[in-house]
Amino acid sequence: MAERKVISKYYAPDFDPSKLRPSRKSNKPAALPTITVMAPFSMRCTSCSTYIYKGRKFNARKEKLEETYLGIPIIRLYIRCTECSSEICFKTDPNNTGYVCEKGAVRNYDPWRMMGREDVQESTDVMAAVENKMVDAKTEMAIADALDEIRTRNARRAMAASRLPAFSANIKVDDQYQASFEDDHAASKAFNSSNERMHRLSNDTSDAGDNAVSSKSVTTFRRSKRQKKDHSAALGIKRKLV
Repeated sequence: MAERKVISKYYAPDFDPSKLRPSRKSNKPAALPTITVMAPFSMRCTSCSTYIYKGRKFNARKEKLEETYLGIPIIRLYIRCTECSSEICFKTDPNNTGYVCEKGAVRNYDPWRMMGREDVQESTDVMAAVENKMVDAKTEMAIADALDEIRTRNARRAMAASRLPAFSANIKVDDQYQASFEDDHAASKAFNSSNERMHRLSNDTSDAGDNAVSSKSVTTFRRSKRQKKDHSAALGIKRKLV
């Protein structure tokens, strides 16, 4: 097996290294390293108008640029659209701690970025308009609440006014019932008083009769003479009649 492996190379006797030409260089740029990144912001593709949301994973090509910011290197990333496969390019922005979209897509509107831009002079006016709208909305809500309260109060008063005749009629009926009840109570009271009088009178007469009977049947302790018994009849003695 060792004989089959060629360790040394054969050089011809007329070999001249100076006559060797340099190897042909390819015009293709060096292949960029591929990394996995997530979309740092939501964007819209300019070719097919497809929206790419923030956090979508891509296999991006990484390119390190020569420019730096305070010694921090700036990196450019290349991704492909998920719909039309067109190239989208964006790079890091250390100055604003974010990313800048260069080509292939348009970044969606971000309020925090609009507030920090120097070229937007009407941002304060926009915020003032938003605040004014909020104040107007709160005022309209307060007015609507006050109107609802007034309507509820008017409806309650109208309902009370509609029920007033029936309530007055009920009051009259209650007064009549109260008067009749008072009359019945007075009559029953008078009837009960007359019954009590009659009962008292009957009790008085019965007490008088009882007293008379008891007075007649009262025993007296006076001495009375006993009549002597005639024992002559028992002895067979006959008395002469005078």
